[in-house]
Amino acid sequence: MIEDPNGILSLIQEYLFYEPLLIPGIILAVFGVAGQWTLYTKCDLNGSRSLIPVLNVLEFMKIMGRPMWQGLIVMLPPLVILYALLTEPIGMGTIYIVAGALMLVWTLFMMRLYIELCQSFGKLSTTSYFLCILFNGFYVLYLGISSETLYYGPVYKKSMDEIKAHIAEVDAEED
Repeated sequence: MIEDPNGILSLIQEYLFYEPLLIPGIILAVFGVAGQWTLYTKCDLNGSRSLIPVLNVLEFMKIMGRPMWQGLIVMLPPLVILYALLTEPIGMGTIYIVAGALMLVWTLFMMRLYIELCQSFGKLSTTSYFLCILFNGFYVLYLGISSETLYYGPVYKKSMDEIKAHIAEVDAEED
């Protein structure tokens, strides 16, 4: 059993099952899964994979055309941070520095992913990027269910000019 000298484990357990946050958390999770399912379906991927941990991240990477190994950047930092906080393998001061650095890298990477997600659906404005990052699960749901959005394909390693040209080409074929 993990010793809990600083009460971190107790704090996590207390807030994880804190009733006023539990119901909204479940509702947000349902919206997130529904958003992923509809998004995957729109991208001709298997929507049911949104229900399977790890596989849902790998499917998400396919939408932007990113290599599967980059899914580790999405999954590992939160787990490493949680492990470090719970087990304290090194001093707490060092853990906070490492956790902060990992969280910064993870946050920037996730923001980049969501910007690429917007670009994959032809949403190229700063407003779209901001809304996607801020309202993440709800914006993903919007992209999935909106009849106004089309999936234009992966954008990873493409310049903005290439993305715009591809969008114009697909739109011209639609008309």
